[in-house]
Amino acid sequence: MKRILVATLFSLSTICAAQDLKQIAKLDTGVSLRAAAICGQGREVVGIDTDGKLHVWDVASKAGAVIETSEKARGDITCSPDGRRASLSLQDASVVIADLAGKKILKSLRPTSHAVQGMALDNGHLVAVSVDDGAPKIFNDASDKSFELARPFGGAGAPAISPDGLLVATPDEDTNVRIYDASGKLRATVDCGPLEPFFVVFSTDGKELYVSGADALVRTIDVASGKVVRTSEKLGTAMLSMIVSGDEALLLMMDEYTMAPKEATIWNAKTNKARKVLGDPKNYIAAGPAKSGFLLVKQEDKALSVWELK
Repeated sequence: MKRILVATLFSLSTICAAQDLKQIAKLDTGVSLRAAAICGQGREVVGIDTDGKLHVWDVASKAGAVIETSEKARGDITCSPDGRRASLSLQDASVVIADLAGKKILKSLRPTSHAVQGMALDNGHLVAVSVDDGAPKIFNDASDKSFELARPFGGAGAPAISPDGLLVATPDEDTNVRIYDASGKLRATVDCGPLEPFFVVFSTDGKELYVSGADALVRTIDVASGKVVRTSEKLGTAMLSMIVSGDEALLLMMDEYTMAPKEATIWNAKTNKARKVLGDPKNYIAAGPAKSGFLLVKQEDKALSVWELK
């Protein structure tokens, strides 16, 4: 299930009239991509082509570069909030950290021999990695220090790191969310219902943690108390993605029969209300936060178009 979720391309092709969707750039790539990520709040687009090569494009200048890796990249990409670093998994089960400004690889890590389920970076040197059948780990990419977190039943979904880099959260297959400090010490275990949580994201001030998953709800956890303080209404079907920008989260839901992207919703953390963003899921391969709203990246014929959604 989780491998399907992680591999699924985030996409929308039409947006309802209530939303403002504006194209802000078009990038001639010369290649077709199978995965992409938006970094630095829209400053760069990072992508993996069908041959497993890592590409970086500057949205403003439209300049592109290739970062060489020891093995072909598999398709998982995560950026630090400031867009300075990106992590990606390789076909040999290792994880590499790339310096996007210097266009080079900084570090290669090997969490386990299992497949990587998700990664998270802070703005310093912290790297959190979860795998499909084992304990998540925290690394420092400036040293050789690493910490193994609690091993849940099965594995853990994509981790999240708080904005100050002091906490790490994981959505675990035993239906709990766990919060740790940066040294790996368990701070809280939060019961998130009978169904599996897939995604966790910290609020911009780090005081709350948002959780979404198989039950199509968004739960808000107060980080200080480790308690669920509010739960949204049911927003559709199981979640495929959750991107936070400011006080809002862009949520993508799956078709329960095909497990492909079906529809999207924007949920507001302050009001705990949601509004639908309707669309046919084709050609858009990445979504990310912008300074105001969200950015979407659409794959065209050896090109990418970048769209702003407010």
